[in-house]
Amino acid sequence: MSPVTDSAFLRAKQSLTVTIEFCNWLAAEHNTGMDQLTQAHIDLWQSTGPTTREHIARFIRWAIKSRLIPADLEVTPHRRGTAPRMPITEQNAVIEKVAHQQTLHPRDRLAAILVIVFAQRMEDVAVLTWDRVTITAEAATITLADTPIELPPPLDEPLRALAASNYNNQTAAHPNSPWIFRGYRPGMHLTPTHLRNHLRPVLASLEARLGTLNELTQTTPIAILAETLGYSPQTLEAHAKASASTYSRYIATRLD
Repeated sequence: MSPVTDSAFLRAKQSLTVTIEFCNWLAAEHNTGMDQLTQAHIDLWQSTGPTTREHIARFIRWAIKSRLIPADLEVTPHRRGTAPRMPITEQNAVIEKVAHQQTLHPRDRLAAILVIVFAQRMEDVAVLTWDRVTITAEAATITLADTPIELPPPLDEPLRALAASNYNNQTAAHPNSPWIFRGYRPGMHLTPTHLRNHLRPVLASLEARLGTLNELTQTTPIAILAETLGYSPQTLEAHAKASASTYSRYIATRLD
C-alpha cells in the first residue's frame, strides 16, 4: 500500500472542510437539503466565495454516484484569470464607504480595508494578531508580511477604534487574546468564511482583492509588492499578465 503523503492528506482535509461548509450553507442560508440541490445552488456557492469552494467536486461526484442528487449537476473547474475583478470605480466607492461609514463595525471596516486597499487574502486577515500592530498618537501601522505599513487617516480609524474598544475580549473566552479578529469560541479567531459573509453587503472579497491586485501590479514593481503584501513574485506576475499590463509597460507609457 502506498503511503499517504502530506499533500494528499491536506487536500482530503480541505475537501472535507469545504463540503461541511457547503452543507451548512445550504441548510442555514437556503433551507435546502441535498434532495433539493440544484445547479443554481452550486453556481451561487462558487461565485460568492474563494476558488477553494470548487473542492466540493469530489463530494458532488460521490452524491451523484450514490443517486442522492441529479446526474447532470456539476462543479465548474477554476481557470486562472477568469474570476471577476472589481473595477477601479467600484473599488474607490467601497474604500470611501468603509473609511467613513460609522454604522459599520470597526472590525468589518478594517477587514474590508485590508482586502480592498492591500489585496489581502481573507485567510491571512483572519489570523492577524495584535503584535503586528503599532499605534501611537502620530501613526498606526500594521505588518502584513515583513514590512510595517502605515495606515493614513481615515484608513487608520477602524484599527484605532478596534484597539480602544477591546472588542470581544471577555475574560473567560479570550484572556489576553492575541487575535485582532477575535471569534466567539474561547481562544479562537473568526473564520475567513465568517468574515466574508459579514462583508458581503459591502464587497465580494475575491472580486475586490483581484481588482486591487490588477491596479497594484500596473503601478508598482512586483518585487516591492511581493515583499510588502506577502505574495510570491510568480503570483503577482500572473496577475500582471492577466490585467494585460506589467510594470515595464507602465513605465514605457509614462515616458512616451
